[in-house]
Amino acid sequence: MTERFPVLAAVVTALILVAVLLPGSAIPRLPDEWPGVDKLAHLLMFLAWATALHADFGLVSARRVVAAFAACVAFSLLTEVLQLFVEGRAFDPMDGLADLAGFSAGVLARKTLARPLAKLARKRTNAIFS
Repeated sequence: MTERFPVLAAVVTALILVAVLLPGSAIPRLPDEWPGVDKLAHLLMFLAWATALHADFGLVSARRVVAAFAACVAFSLLTEVLQLFVEGRAFDPMDGLADLAGFSAGVLARKTLARPLAKLARKRTNAIFS
């Protein structure tokens, strides 16, 4: 069996890191009428991450799901701690909860969401390495 590089997981991980490590001054101010948009963004990023992990690693067994959830907790905590060193950003436990909620939703919907992403990743990988 040939091993392939986990393209989707790597790309989504990188995008999450870029998004959460942007300086506060680089993030557009949203109207006060839109409370919670930040939490929605965290939820969607980690939903995408769970989907990408499933597409690349196949979260099919309870053991893999538990390992992925542990990785999610660690990654979420890491991103929040790293924000302490970024201008205009702060550690927010509610962001971590939104991350875990998004990841959980992604795990629950992983089969439905991952199929089109896996197909896209295979096409992109084949195009790059052909």
